Amino acid sequence: MVPRRNRRLQGRVLVGGLALVLAVTLGVPAEPAAQGPATDAFLDVPLGGGPVELGPLPAGLASVDAASCGECHARHYTEWAGSVHRTATTNAVFQAEYGRRQRAFCARCHAPRPEVAADGIDCATCHVRGGAVLATRVSGEAPHASRVAPALAGPGACARCHEFDFEHQPGERLPRTLGEWGESEASAAGKVCQDCHFTAAEDDVADGLAESTAHHRHAAPGSRDAAMRERALDVRATLASAGPNARLELALSAADAGHAVPTGDMFRRLEVSAWDAADEASPVRAWLRRRFRVT
Repeated sequence: MVPRRNRRLQGRVLVGGLALVLAVTLGVPAEPAAQGPATDAFLDVPLGGGPVELGPLPAGLASVDAASCGECHARHYTEWAGSVHRTATTNAVFQAEYGRRQRAFCARCHAPRPEVAADGIDCATCHVRGGAVLATRVSGEAPHASRVAPALAGPGACARCHEFDFEHQPGERLPRTLGEWGESEASAAGKVCQDCHFTAAEDDVADGLAESTAHHRHAAPGSRDAAMRERALDVRATLASAGPNARLELALSAADAGHAVPTGDMFRRLEVSAWDAADEASPVRAWLRRRFRVT
């Protein structure tokens, strides 16, 4: 098992007579993971995102915009169109910050192809390089040039936008999700990002297809997906005392997550709420977040 250091967070919130006590255990790496070379050896993604250079247009294609890809890959396109990758540039949270200070540092990951910035992380960002469409497997029957890219099946495909340094603080991670994964039980068990975020479609597996040949969803669910949160977190509640000043204790642990929860950007928050069944309009809330010490 990969060595880990656990961090236990505790907090207490009192609203309307209901005390909510939190005890949270999150796995974190003992030391940040090494950054590695400035570009990925295969996908050639710059450290910290784009802009991504696709190279020449693959033979057989008139365009590599997402809508064109969707003409043949309708299922992938529909899933991507509803994903956070698709709204990486246009979502309200990003726009609230980016609208104040439009910095190229932020756009590198949120709009890695500036010419189609409104599409966020589109198909070509990950799947087109050097005159070919990249995939984890190729059939030989596609009407365009194709090439197998093993990196798409592992953490290297995600690394450049999910772990890098602060713009003006080299060595201090902004998101450090890959480092967290590298020290996790999931990593030790051989699980990678795609095993949770690009899962094989159940209907394909039910039809007898092996996961290696089944359709892999491109909805890329994360913390905003209720089903994923429910699967990733183990929540245990104990009513420590009843009556008008009831005291509820919640213990949260990242039981089935390959990284800390929350992970990613330093401004990410995990909101925990509890309420009296007789007064659902007045919940007690607490927020879990990363903390930084300025020295």
